[in-house]
Amino acid sequence: MATIRQFEVFLAIADAGSMRQAADRLGISQPTISKQIKALERSVGGTLMRRSRGGRATLAPLGLELLDEARSSVEMHRRFAHRSGDCAPPRIYLRNYLLDIVKNKLDRLESAGLPGDTTFIVSDDPLPTMVGSGSPANSFAIAGQISLLASKDLISQVLIERTCSVYASPALAARLADGSLAADGVTHLYPSKDFKLTPWLRAMMRQSGYASRHEVYGRQFVELIAEQVANGEGMSVFMDFHVQNMVENGRLVALARCPDPLLQVLIASSAVDSALFTRIARAFHAL
Repeated sequence: MATIRQFEVFLAIADAGSMRQAADRLGISQPTISKQIKALERSVGGTLMRRSRGGRATLAPLGLELLDEARSSVEMHRRFAHRSGDCAPPRIYLRNYLLDIVKNKLDRLESAGLPGDTTFIVSDDPLPTMVGSGSPANSFAIAGQISLLASKDLISQVLIERTCSVYASPALAARLADGSLAADGVTHLYPSKDFKLTPWLRAMMRQSGYASRHEVYGRQFVELIAEQVANGEGMSVFMDFHVQNMVENGRLVALARCPDPLLQVLIASSAVDSALFTRIARAFHAL
């Protein structure tokens, strides 16, 4: 018998046009996608997808016949789950760099207790997206915080403390070290001014002994800022684990350790099932 999860995977492939893109949207691995589709094909008794060069996936005739039924079934399930409040599978909102880590360790997370039907959704700002997701009782966010939240509507738990440092390119770091470049003449690169952690990042820069007359604000993608810093466009603050590969490859140099760690926090509505919240928190502690 076909399951709602199989229908959701089927629709994701139909909408995205490829299994790889569907896996990215759903936050699960391609082998998991293939496993779900094969199980659905066994249930309906035929081939649903045809794959072509370039990884494109097109619907077979049986797939086209199943499309409307799948959409109707998923929509009915979502409406029922919204009314009942506790039937929808968990959804976890997080930033892109964490999704990459989760993909590589999904088996470990599930072995540690993460529900197998959990969906991961990428967001530039996970907490506001989670709050506005329409299913707060089954939605979670993993977000960088400087402290636990104090709110009657939300609960939070620290998953891990991440050390942070001020980073620059090797060439810029060398000029700072030999005195040919003054620290206050280096541009500081930050996410947008509206990003909730930007004031904290600026404070960490100052408390680490760096001040600047030049500040540039961009987008909230840490990867883009790290590339700018590696290209010598300025300095910034990053979580040490996040830029470890760039340090090992000689593209970034840590100038100073920040005095405070950044917290990775699991956040959910106060109406969430406490057992589910604890289960997901324990699973992520395995990372």
